[in-house]
Amino acid sequence: ARLVPADEAAAKPKKVTRRFDGRWRTGVNTVERISGLTLIWSDNQKSTMALAGEDKITVEKDDQIFRATLSKDKLIWDDGDVWEREDSAAGAKLVPREEVPAEATAKSKTAVKRDRHGDGAGAKLRSR
Repeated sequence: ARLVPADEAAAKPKKVTRRFDGRWRTGVNTVERISGLTLIWSDNQKSTMALAGEDKITVEKDDQIFRATLSKDKLIWDDGDVWEREDSAAGAKLVPREEVPAEATAKSKTAVKRDRHGDGAGAKLRSR
């Protein structure tokens, strides 16, 4: 399979690169994050991934190249590790907390608070 450099992958439809987005729980119970072609490790180091097909990626870490295949909600790595997607919504874009608008955070907290009081209003807010 031919590797696709990040700049060439950027020209591909976002649907392909976004298939990998989300939080992934590893076999050793750490959580790694993927956003676009960036893999953010549990220690907050970042690696740039390359596409090796619609469902395959490669990434370099510590001078080693690792390859993974996406199969349903699992990333199956060539070293035997299997990561399971934590997100219920595939393709959700991860945004650093400091970039989340204050009003979005306030609405989320309000929805939880209303639900705890049993008035059902929280469910309506979350379904937007």
